Amino acid sequence: MILFIILLSVLPKNFVSRYTFGLSKEIHVSETEVKFFSTSQEREMYLKQAIDYLSEHPERLLLGTGTGSFSYISKHIDDRLYPHNIFVEIILEFGILGLLLFIFPFIFLLIDFIQNKRTFTRVQFVNISIWISLTILFFINAQVSGDINDNRLLWFFMGGLIGLILFIMQNNTIRNINEV
Repeated sequence: MILFIILLSVLPKNFVSRYTFGLSKEIHVSETEVKFFSTSQEREMYLKQAIDYLSEHPERLLLGTGTGSFSYISKHIDDRLYPHNIFVEIILEFGILGLLLFIFPFIFLLIDFIQNKRTFTRVQFVNISIWISLTILFFINAQVSGDINDNRLLWFFMGGLIGLILFIMQNNTIRNINEV
């Protein structure tokens, strides 16, 4: 939690604005009306709609309803809506199988990190810790905002973390071979 608070205060505003924005009111002005609404209430409503749909249609849990289908379920139109929680969005649109495919890279990362933690130098461990922290930050962010495509920074830091761990493990293996 302390790391999360530090990251919120250090990172640029465009990285963290959605955390403070979620608690405020938003104003939309169009030619016909001025509309005030709470973004947190909208998010709660979308999340509830997705969960209600899944509870009413349990047969959709395994394979989901299809990419981008939340808009039709929510408003009966083809729009760019999403439930504002990456787990719920994935279960709704891709089912439990899609959720497993989403979770596996995180599990494999965790296993690789735990298995090789003792082989990392101090500098390597610090570098990996920074990448892990940023991946966690954007993973937490994905629980309150952004759809699968909008979470590019989550995918970027997760990919960077995978690359960094593989690079360090390969270098450590080469170093160990050269020492023998």
